[in-house]
Amino acid sequence: MGATGQVSLCANLRQSFGGRSVELSFVARLPRHTEASELTVNSAAEKPVVGVLPAAGGRVRPIPGSRFAPESLVGALLELQEPVSAATVTRRPRRVVPLRRDELVGALVETDRLQLADDVAILVKDDEKLLKDVLRIIDQCGKRGGMFRSTATDQAKALAGLPTGWVLIEDVQLYAVPQGVKHVDLHALVPLTTAQLNFAGGLKMPGRIRKFSSLQPPEIRAAVAEAEDITVTITSLGDEVEELHRWTEAANAMVIPLDGLGLDDGDYEVTLQVDDEVLSRPTLRLRSASTPLNYELDYSALSVVCAVASAGTSALFVDGVNAVGQRDQAVPRRPIGDGIGWQAKKVSSKVVQPVVVLGSADPDSCMVTGKHYIQLPTWHGGKATSKTIQGVCRDCGVVKTSPVRPRWKKADAPSEAPVELHLAEISTPSDLQAQWDVCLDAVVHVGGGPISALERIASHADGTSLFADEFVRTLELAGHIDVRRDDAMTPQEWEANPAYLAETINNGFLLAGVWSQSMRNLLADEVEAFGGKLVREESETGGLSSWFVRGLHADDLEKIADDIGQEHAVVRDAARKMLASLPPLSELEAVMPVVPIPQHTKATLFSLRDASWQTVPGVGISGAYRVEQSFRRLSIWVDQRGAVERTARIGSVQLVKHLSGRAAGRPLVGYVPSSDALVVPIGADLPGLYGRVAALCSGRLPKVSTRTRSIAYLEVPRDVADGLNSLLAG
Repeated sequence: MGATGQVSLCANLRQSFGGRSVELSFVARLPRHTEASELTVNSAAEKPVVGVLPAAGGRVRPIPGSRFAPESLVGALLELQEPVSAATVTRRPRRVVPLRRDELVGALVETDRLQLADDVAILVKDDEKLLKDVLRIIDQCGKRGGMFRSTATDQAKALAGLPTGWVLIEDVQLYAVPQGVKHVDLHALVPLTTAQLNFAGGLKMPGRIRKFSSLQPPEIRAAVAEAEDITVTITSLGDEVEELHRWTEAANAMVIPLDGLGLDDGDYEVTLQVDDEVLSRPTLRLRSASTPLNYELDYSALSVVCAVASAGTSALFVDGVNAVGQRDQAVPRRPIGDGIGWQAKKVSSKVVQPVVVLGSADPDSCMVTGKHYIQLPTWHGGKATSKTIQGVCRDCGVVKTSPVRPRWKKADAPSEAPVELHLAEISTPSDLQAQWDVCLDAVVHVGGGPISALERIASHADGTSLFADEFVRTLELAGHIDVRRDDAMTPQEWEANPAYLAETINNGFLLAGVWSQSMRNLLADEVEAFGGKLVREESETGGLSSWFVRGLHADDLEKIADDIGQEHAVVRDAARKMLASLPPLSELEAVMPVVPIPQHTKATLFSLRDASWQTVPGVGISGAYRVEQSFRRLSIWVDQRGAVERTARIGSVQLVKHLSGRAAGRPLVGYVPSSDALVVPIGADLPGLYGRVAALCSGRLPKVSTRTRSIAYLEVPRDVADGLNSLLAG
């Protein structure tokens, strides 16, 4: 710890298909407020530089994707320096480290001491006596969850990312103050207060006022050291103050789950009493999508991948799943090809030989365009004396041998084997801390704001930056939110879209946007009265559910929408309507800002043939690249002119791949007629509104086929697939 600054250990517990893992990092509060973008690690021999971003509470944290040696984080002195002000902050190693969930950071953050009835994880040096003392204190005064080491033992499971020689104990709560603790390492387990009432778990809504989701409320935890009995009450603070629940137990601690009590949105007073003396009286605020907060974003030239604030002058825009207007100029039709155009078999990354730029290439030559100008010998008539003929490229001299007579394909020749899609839903494991549907309800309630608010909601399900990115892109794809991005395509701001009923191809009308539970209930009653049905399709793995109105014509549904106050909510033939409004990819590329190729320490080039990244020594030729620069990774598109002038366009990883496919005349899309599936390579999801069009056809999220390394948008008609292919090739 510095004079007024501090460095704290930070941990993210992550659940993936390969098992559980922990990512260790840090958060730092500098002695003086500065706009720090990097910190120097003075405690390391080579003094490396770490890129940082602002975090809540006047702190900074490493840029997403940063990786650190975990042993150096927990077992060594860490000193960081801000280069401009020369201010330093220090963290000294501890043998017992309590980690408490920080809602602002969305991860477990180091704290000096435990608090009674609080949820913490404890990192302990794997010393036999020390670990035994820690476990004894927890077992005597509270409870604990699982125990982990870097490798599995009889007492602990394996946890990837945990440094060797350390033990992590999760889900620890203390309900009594340990007595007679003398060893200084164990003082972190002795709470400073002897009475505590707090709200733990649940889904906490973003905002300055502390509030929780009424769909996933917290539990009340009360602990009073040396108390013989305690009483907890819940009182409604509505128009009529009314005591709703009372619990009294002859104990010094109580845990009261609120889930299942049927508490509606509103404010409640929770009281902790011991011997008729009130020790604590906090306010519990419960909210849901039935009480939304809204503001508006609108359409722009980059709106295919980026929403902006409305200027009120656009005659062509997309509002959620509703498209208004059509593009003036027709895009040349290019039918989509059946099957996939990339290798289904996963290939390993190969190192490409260094590319050295020695001069400016002719932009029309085959060196730039990749199209050879083959010059064939003049035919003077007569009978051919050879079965082959040789042509030479005008620019590079490459020789191409062709048959004298064309080889026509036999009409009855067997066609290429059809592509087999073995599909599984794209989603995260089902044991998330908060399910997707609960998180979506919180999104509808909040309505919009900075992207950090959306990431805080996502952190209740999974605290990793990878999940936060998936959460944002999935809600955007489904038409629930629009996202404003900066010139580097980094999400900055978001808005929940209006409530719409979008007509799908064969699945009825999809509910998209700000549909609260109470609005869905009202809609269900009206739909059933007309002879229809509101159907919920749940995800088997805890992913996002889809809601459909089925059995009604659009005319009847429009009458119902008007009756429940959702005028103009029905969007007929939503996918084709939006498709007709979108510009081709070439227009999007034309308005993307051009910047100098960023300085970088590592680069990979996207291979269209393998649909994979290949390591290269630097940015040389035209293509889609990922470049790394001191703990930051950027995705860039370098066109033919940019390869010569050393300029690029920064975009999302998905967008730059599709720009590469367009430039090569090979859009990264294919079609499987047997399942009406539009397929793209894994990692090359259709960007922005192109993906929303494909998803609106079925109203469902895409699925993944690991055998063909593809993502499939199902139930996409051939004409819509042709239209998307034409836009991506245009």
